[in-house]
Amino acid sequence: MAPNLFLFFVIVIAAASVAVGVARNRTFRRKELLHQRLARQLGIKVAYQSERDFDLFGTYQGYPLRIEAVTLHPDRPGASPLLVVKASMPMVNPNLKSLRIAREQDEFPRLNRYRKLDRPIHLDHGIAPWLEITTNDPMFSGLILSEDVKISLFEAFNPLETGLVYLQDEELSFMMPYLLITEERVNQCIRMVDLLVEIKNQLN
Repeated sequence: MAPNLFLFFVIVIAAASVAVGVARNRTFRRKELLHQRLARQLGIKVAYQSERDFDLFGTYQGYPLRIEAVTLHPDRPGASPLLVVKASMPMVNPNLKSLRIAREQDEFPRLNRYRKLDRPIHLDHGIAPWLEITTNDPMFSGLILSEDVKISLFEAFNPLETGLVYLQDEELSFMMPYLLITEERVNQCIRMVDLLVEIKNQLN
């Protein structure tokens, strides 16, 4: 190979490597800024490694809040794990009341099965046919599901293909299988956090 041609290929490869590095750095920075914006808007802190490895934590509207990426491991041989964004608030729940609110899709079976109740009581809620609400105590759930909360549930779940809100043990959480890599997903996360706050306020 002629020296000039060899030098040309070296320059092209080097330029391509630099371009790839710059593009990756810009992509990383854009995603990091989205997580920082989410933390700033909620008034909490963020530790960011990647869109698959982050932790937002602090107090939002008077309640402890944590947002993180969580892997739901398979419960059947051959099934794939599912990475979800989870926001959670601690609960005081001495009587072990449970409430599960889900919009399910066949392509997310791991999430569909997550936190299912052993003896679920299905509630006729009138919010939307695609929303399933189950509980172990209809009277307790009736205290939570005010008309305002029902409206907020519709508004929060309607843009999602699938998602889950649950109150079980000492935890009130939501999960969605969408990483926070777009403005819309960040805004959706904020809507769901506000829904958790509304549920907590209703309990109080």
